[in-house]
Amino acid sequence: MTTYAQLLQAFKQNGISDEKSLAAVLQRLPESGRGDLQYIAATGKDEVSKLGINFCRSLADVARHLVALYDGGGIQQFSLNVKPRIGEESIKKALFLSRTPTVFTQHQFRYSSVQFWNSADGDGIDTEDWIVSHDFIRDVFRYREAIERGQLIILPSSIAESHYRGDISGGSTHEGTVSLLEELERTRVFNLSADPQLVDAIIANYKTEHQLISLPDLNVPWIKNLDIGTILKVRADHGDSLDRFQRAYHSAILAFIENHRSLDFARISRQINQDLIAPRVAEIEKNYKRITSLHRNLALTGATVALIPIGGVILSGALLNQILVSDIIKEIPSAIAG
Repeated sequence: MTTYAQLLQAFKQNGISDEKSLAAVLQRLPESGRGDLQYIAATGKDEVSKLGINFCRSLADVARHLVALYDGGGIQQFSLNVKPRIGEESIKKALFLSRTPTVFTQHQFRYSSVQFWNSADGDGIDTEDWIVSHDFIRDVFRYREAIERGQLIILPSSIAESHYRGDISGGSTHEGTVSLLEELERTRVFNLSADPQLVDAIIANYKTEHQLISLPDLNVPWIKNLDIGTILKVRADHGDSLDRFQRAYHSAILAFIENHRSLDFARISRQINQDLIAPRVAEIEKNYKRITSLHRNLALTGATVALIPIGGVILSGALLNQILVSDIIKEIPSAIAG
């Protein structure tokens, strides 16, 4: 079965366990290269080419089976990262607001395998060529914990492969999504009015729980000071509540886009935060502070209350869960629609 996490095997197979060992290999790995399998098998050398081949084989396999990567449950989010590297803030938002986030990067991936036949002795020689960005490899390695758990997918926006000098193919399962995201980014960068056809296409995707979004524009203050490890723990500990919250937030965005015919995600998140979520968070926090005022007494009995300051709001796992399971879930879509 193809899984995105299989990309991580390339690191393990080549003894890459930290940023330092990855940097040492990438220093010798060309972003455009060729690996001669017969040479590698015969000599056991050329470990750099072996990393390129292992990684690109896995990525090509993933690209051929993109549809199988999504289980069909929950909000599936798609975003486009236009910088060389993916920022941690974007990954945190993606993990918090969707079941299966996919981040496309502005990189190309090309992979081909060619078999040459020696007419004299009939022996075959296999070579594999690749084009893959070092920054893409670095991001896959950096966010490997989320990837290994099957909770994050990172893909180049341009993917193609060929075999035995055949025609280049691939990428058809996501090219339409990438095109919409690129058009959405142009609208954002040049501050253009959203094209009606683009708005309709985005709405159609949202109605199938495909969330095409501009992550940099979203303001999600409740997770500002959390690290990715904590977000992953919230996903594990409060999965059902978080799923309901994600669906409500998704419905709120859809209602806003339908009513205002706007793809201004900064404005959308600002309205959701200020008008709907912030007042309820303040109310929940007030009740929660009343309970945690007994912190010393709780500590004497062996209980602990771990507090995490988040953008002026004191959150802990318990408080965050209260936010997720509160009636705010029911109120968000209807309030935005109104």
